Amino acid sequence: ADKLGREWKAPVTPEVRDTMERIRRERLAVGNAYLFPAPESEGHIRVDVARRWLLQAERLAKIEHQPGFGFHALRRRWATKRKHLSAKDVAACGGWKNTATLQQVYQFPDPQTMQEVVLEDRTLRLGTDG
Repeated sequence: ADKLGREWKAPVTPEVRDTMERIRRERLAVGNAYLFPAPESEGHIRVDVARRWLLQAERLAKIEHQPGFGFHALRRRWATKRKHLSAKDVAACGGWKNTATLQQVYQFPDPQTMQEVVLEDRTLRLGTDG
């Protein structure tokens, strides 16, 4: 569920599914056990705990923390790298209720896609669009 309590299901890659299943087996998790259970209580971890873990992972990896970097930055990168795919499908997989938020807040222009836009115009003018 997201921060508003809205739940959604999205497919994962076979590698992610295998990793999740391995973790569940190692923890002897049964049924609907959380992948990231709260350390001190029942239920899932709170966002502040996840943020602390992310910062700790940066320190352990000896990666300098970039101001403004966090889970939203990861979501923006994930969404931007999928601009070439159906906005409805990207929104559904990413848990956005609509494509407007996805496109206005999370997807950014990037040099590669902008170059593709310019080249597409060139292709159309040359009459090689099919």
